[in-house]
Amino acid sequence: MNQSDDGGEPRDETPAPPLPQYPATPDQTAQHPVAPAAAGPGAYPGPGQGWAGPPQAPADFPGKTLGIVGLIVAIFANLIGLILSIVALNQSKKAGFRNGPALAGVIVGAVLTGIGVLIAVISLVITLTAGFGALVAGGIAAGSGSSSSSGGSGSGTGPDSGTDGGTLTDAASLQIGDCILDQGGASITQVPVVDCAVPHDYEVYANVQVPDTSDGSYPGDDKMDAAADKSCYDAFAAFVGAPYESSALDYTYLMPSESSWTSGDRLVTCGIGDPSGQVTGTLEGSAR
Repeated sequence: MNQSDDGGEPRDETPAPPLPQYPATPDQTAQHPVAPAAAGPGAYPGPGQGWAGPPQAPADFPGKTLGIVGLIVAIFANLIGLILSIVALNQSKKAGFRNGPALAGVIVGAVLTGIGVLIAVISLVITLTAGFGALVAGGIAAGSGSSSSSGGSGSGTGPDSGTDGGTLTDAASLQIGDCILDQGGASITQVPVVDCAVPHDYEVYANVQVPDTSDGSYPGDDKMDAAADKSCYDAFAAFVGAPYESSALDYTYLMPSESSWTSGDRLVTCGIGDPSGQVTGTLEGSAR
């Protein structure tokens, strides 16, 4: 014990007992790492944490190769390519994959096949129409050929009762003053003769024998036509009573054809008529 300096009571110099030692608190963060807070509603992934995309198709999958083949074939063989593309597209769908080439092959094949079918239908219609027209034309030609043959004055069978109101008469038997109906056509063997008191188209006003050639051969259509025209022109004014140039009337003629010429036909038959329509009565001396 020590005595205090100020003369008071002595101070207790006994040292204080040491403080108790406690172990240090371990670092809780080191032993128990804090878990990252869960992203709340509306939170977005942080940098480098993008969303995972759909699974990618493998390099090869059912129908892929066939789809490419179908697309190529569809360009050249439309229907076959279309079928291959459809098969490839179904295979890919069943496996859960999209097949772009197969879909394109279906579209290309369908469009080109449709165009081909349309062209084929149009061609068929044109062919059938042309064939029908030729058949009809052939039937008409055959029908007209059966009613007239060699032309000019042919070898008919004589007068017969016509169905058009006239009496069918051989062209070689027509006489001046006979009134006839126009049969039309370029080759005539018979014509319907009617009474001149009923409407008619022509009246026979001349029968002229054209001269033979030196060797008896047919002179040709052009020379025969020129000879017939000159013969009827020369006889016109004497029958009508007026020159052809000032007349309102006109004339036509029947002349030998090449086949009838060979049979000895040299007769040109001239007929006079009114271009404005049929005539009733005779035109002889009418001066029209």
